[in-house]
Amino acid sequence: MTKVVIYTDFDGTVTSRVGIKAVFSPFYQSLLIGYEAGKTQDYKRAPMKSVEEIQKLFVEKFGVYNDQFDVTQPDADMLMAPSAVQFFHELLKNDQVSINIVTRNRAEYIKAIFKYQGFSDVEIDKLNIMQSGYKLQDVDRDLKARIRQDQRPSTLYILDDDGVNDYPAMIAAAKVNFYAEDQIKGFNKEPGQFDWDCYLQEVRLDILKPDSPTIDLNIENDDSLNTEPSSFVSVTQPTHVDLPLPGTLSIGSSALNLNSEQPQSDPQHGEIDVPNSVLNGQKSMGHNDEDEGTPLIPVLPVNTETQHSSSLPSNSRPAKIMGTSVGIGFTLGFIVGFALVASGVFAPFGLGLFGAMALGAVLGAHTATITGVFGLIIDIARQPVPTEGSKLNSEPSVNNGSSITTLSILGGKSPVPQSDLPVPHFPGVLEVDNPSKGNTTENQSAHQVDETFNPQ
Repeated sequence: MTKVVIYTDFDGTVTSRVGIKAVFSPFYQSLLIGYEAGKTQDYKRAPMKSVEEIQKLFVEKFGVYNDQFDVTQPDADMLMAPSAVQFFHELLKNDQVSINIVTRNRAEYIKAIFKYQGFSDVEIDKLNIMQSGYKLQDVDRDLKARIRQDQRPSTLYILDDDGVNDYPAMIAAAKVNFYAEDQIKGFNKEPGQFDWDCYLQEVRLDILKPDSPTIDLNIENDDSLNTEPSSFVSVTQPTHVDLPLPGTLSIGSSALNLNSEQPQSDPQHGEIDVPNSVLNGQKSMGHNDEDEGTPLIPVLPVNTETQHSSSLPSNSRPAKIMGTSVGIGFTLGFIVGFALVASGVFAPFGLGLFGAMALGAVLGAHTATITGVFGLIIDIARQPVPTEGSKLNSEPSVNNGSSITTLSILGGKSPVPQSDLPVPHFPGVLEVDNPSKGNTTENQSAHQVDETFNPQ
């Protein structure tokens, strides 16, 4: 795997002559087809001579390249320095290093110099020459291709003698791909001032560096790498709600004892620290193992039906029952009395129709009184016995053992009657936000590339 990627300019960086002076020199122009003395051709578009002809012209100009090569002869600054030759020879053999030449010059000329100075075809083929002249786009495109192939290098070397346009452009391309300052080793110097021996030593050390260790998020007893949430989370409590905190919280059909782990409140900031065990104790309250992003509606306890009372006041129940009993009793008594008179039982007493109605009314009234008393006794017997727990909340629709009371204790507002609206979700109590960090990429179109005729 590639660990070190080198992006270097050629003319003025690998060599000691800047590009604009190199490509318009008589020797460079002599490498182009159609060369005539005193005539200048387009260095980029004019076709070059064959590889054999170019190598012959190099030998005629500089002589055979060997260890005794005279680096002081005229135009020798168009060639690579001996330290640069050693740098490339060693690193082109290492598969952990990738060498990329980012230039405005043409690839045929660069390969011709490498071949003249003793590099084999195998070594030359390992060179990645990017010759578009748009250095920001070239470096950015190459880095993105490596990242897509899961070959992201750990260290980048960027070398260029042009500190106005080209060097900043390549540095910007590295930063666009989220490389930190300590991952970028940039060198911007004057032509002929690059210390290739020093760079070779640094690359050797970078190759020997171990890969960045993978952090195990489950390491125990290591606070520095502990990614678990803290034991307590801060929950804001409204200051206008003052509810007593009992020793036991009932959530659904389970109870949590808080006597040994009482949350501490901050009277100045209105915040309390609630243990995670309280928040996570009942998964039905707002946590779903299969889908953490979907809040759940709180589950009501089993005895929810007993919490809903009639909308009528409690003192109207005896009147309703007594009225029903009186009506039934009077009707039965009147029918019985009228039937007795009509059957002739009271004929010897001379009772007629009006007498029958009077007797029925008397019997009905007495029967109504008796049934009304029985109805009152039944209503009193059915009344629930008041408990101390009912004093916790004066609202008739809220029960002490319900989940609504628990949420009110933990900082929620007093709920509305359940017969009108469902219990709302309390995100501050039921879930802990885990913000995710998002990454943004700079708009590369904002970087304008200088297309001025300035080969490097």
